Amino acid sequence: MRSIGLLLAFVVLVAGWGVGTSSRASLRLWSTSPLTIRGLHFKAGERVRLAVRSDGSRAVRRVRASAAGSFTRAGFSSVDYDPCSTALVVSAVGSNGSRVSLKVPQRECPPKP
Repeated sequence: MRSIGLLLAFVVLVAGWGVGTSSRASLRLWSTSPLTIRGLHFKAGERVRLAVRSDGSRAVRRVRASAAGSFTRAGFSSVDYDPCSTALVVSAVGSNGSRVSLKVPQRECPPKP
């Protein structure tokens, strides 16, 4: 009986070994001037299509993730983004199946004097 319990505990341990060890792709707003997006935890060398949208303006750029699965991409000058007056939506779709989106709500800023 004891050996069955140990065997069962071992199977559960091995089955759960990979759970939580792989990180999902993520996006961060790295800078607002110039608008820069940082991607993390994509697959190494993955080609990523970034779509950025704010207040009716839109831009699409392509980037390749590094061997570590990260990238930083600026060059969204056609997107009119003001954190105090508009929201920002960024979506990323990788060639190897990574998908993620980032939604940055409009900030509540004090009125300008």
